[in-house]
Amino acid sequence: KKLDGLTDMAAVRATYKKNVRNKLRKISPELEVYELKSKHELPEFAYVVDESNNKNDVVSRSLAYYEWMWDAWGDNLRVILARRKEDGAVVAGRMLIYHPNEVVSFISGTAQNFKKYNGMTFLQDWLLEDCLKRGIKRVNFYGIDGIFEPSNHLLEFKSGFGVVVEEYIGG
Repeated sequence: KKLDGLTDMAAVRATYKKNVRNKLRKISPELEVYELKSKHELPEFAYVVDESNNKNDVVSRSLAYYEWMWDAWGDNLRVILARRKEDGAVVAGRMLIYHPNEVVSFISGTAQNFKKYNGMTFLQDWLLEDCLKRGIKRVNFYGIDGIFEPSNHLLEFKSGFGVVVEEYIGG
């Protein structure tokens, strides 16, 4: 998603599909963003990624992989969680890689028992706002595999934010 020409969050949110804006109005009062401060907190992140991967029959990476990412990327890596305000329960998580002109949303996941909170929608909106504040003009939602049809839930989720899908040949 390119943020060029978008000066505030009202303008950014106006590019979202109506259903995404409606979800945000409902869930925003119930959730908060927590940024991990040390790699010792990574098990909470790994848990939500594992939950999503198990649901989608995908093999998860190990905790050691996330720790390696933490060490390798240093200050350019941020790991954020969506938590319920009432009890701090982790709803969703996302690993982000920051570059001066782009942020890559690299790995994410949702706790299956908290799917109704739409934590990924909440985190995506937070990320776009963070990029706008930092002057970063592009957010890479990273990777959509498979058939580009309406039944592709990942494509549907990402397109709800008014993105442009770029297809890379090869890989």
